[in-house]
Amino acid sequence: GLKAPHLNIFCGNTMVQHDPQGDVAFLHRNIVKFLPEGNNTQKLWQVVQQYNMHQDLRFYEVRGDVDHRWFPSIRKCYGKRINYLRAYSLTPIEDFPFAGLEDEIIGHVVEGEQIIKEAGWVTKATEPPVTKPPRKQKKKKAKGRKKPEAKQ
Repeated sequence: GLKAPHLNIFCGNTMVQHDPQGDVAFLHRNIVKFLPEGNNTQKLWQVVQQYNMHQDLRFYEVRGDVDHRWFPSIRKCYGKRINYLRAYSLTPIEDFPFAGLEDEIIGHVVEGEQIIKEAGWVTKATEPPVTKPPRKQKKKKAKGRKKPEAKQ
């Protein structure tokens, strides 16, 4: 995830899955996808937020927040955003054996974009889903009431 400069504000953008021994087993970058015509060179893996396994479970909390003041390019941040120091740790990505993985992935994405452009394939940016307005509800007739008789 990302950490706001000079502040203890965290923005999780990748799910970090662990094996039974607590070691990182899998990274799933789900919030910010690599998309055609997208900002595919943006690095998002600065720190990894991990729950301290010996901490009281009352302090375990994962939630989603939108905070465009500190992270304008991220749609939604996950993890413990603030006040996390009691139960969570932030470890720089450089301290993990997969520290260069994001650079390698971005390199493959850029290479793929170049192949697509050279081949002349037309790509369209993925459009966000459109939310339809709510349907108007029909008025229901009350049961048991008689229609008024027509006057002549």
